[in-house]
Amino acid sequence: LMIPALHNITVIMAQTKEDCARFIAIGSRPKDTNVQGNIKFDITIEKELITAGAHLKEKLFPNCFVWIVASTHKGEDEIFMDIYKKIKKNIPELALLIVPRHPERAQQISRLAKERQLKSVQRSLNEAYSAQTDIYIADTIGELKLLYAASDLAFVGGSMVPLGGHNILEPIAIGVPVIFGPFMTNFEEIAKNVLNTQAAMQCNDSNELLEMVQDLYESPESRKALVSQGEQFLSVNQGGLERIYEELNKCL
Repeated sequence: LMIPALHNITVIMAQTKEDCARFIAIGSRPKDTNVQGNIKFDITIEKELITAGAHLKEKLFPNCFVWIVASTHKGEDEIFMDIYKKIKKNIPELALLIVPRHPERAQQISRLAKERQLKSVQRSLNEAYSAQTDIYIADTIGELKLLYAASDLAFVGGSMVPLGGHNILEPIAIGVPVIFGPFMTNFEEIAKNVLNTQAAMQCNDSNELLEMVQDLYESPESRKALVSQGEQFLSVNQGGLERIYEELNKCL
């Protein structure tokens, strides 16, 4: 069934060599199947966003070291809260910013915090962060890039539980040091390459994550190195969008 269907397609532009080989294996013509790269690398971040993020940090989290955990899923939030409790005494200015993948989970996250005697506030309710606040729950839509830009360190969720992970390129492009967990099957090649170039860090469990957060807090040089390697990693892998445009232009 697949071979005649695939032979009706003018061109297949795959993200990776592995994807290209799989298309050919199920029947696409090799001459019509090529690799053009991942267009997620062609992300552009406006300078205005970086400036707005810095202003937001100054307004909401003055004198804080902001650790954002983004796109979290059920089963992850408590991991970060428990780590926060353990290292807060060593990093008194630590602010934990949780951005749930599904904002409707905000009340659930608030309850988890209360169970751990942690004070949380919600962005959607315009609740102010203060020195007594432990967790800032950003349960709004469309602000993730801005919140990344207001942070000192990022963890990309969906990767501490077996869900396959989320896009780590966005915080890297914004210039935030990035950590992710062991479950990155949805971004397997990106995860492998970003680790090979030391442009981000991966933890295997909560103990390793705790150590990484502590070490990166204590080492501004390490954070700068991750950001610098991240910029280079993105630059080397960009261009897929232009290549795809050229291929489509030939067809049209």
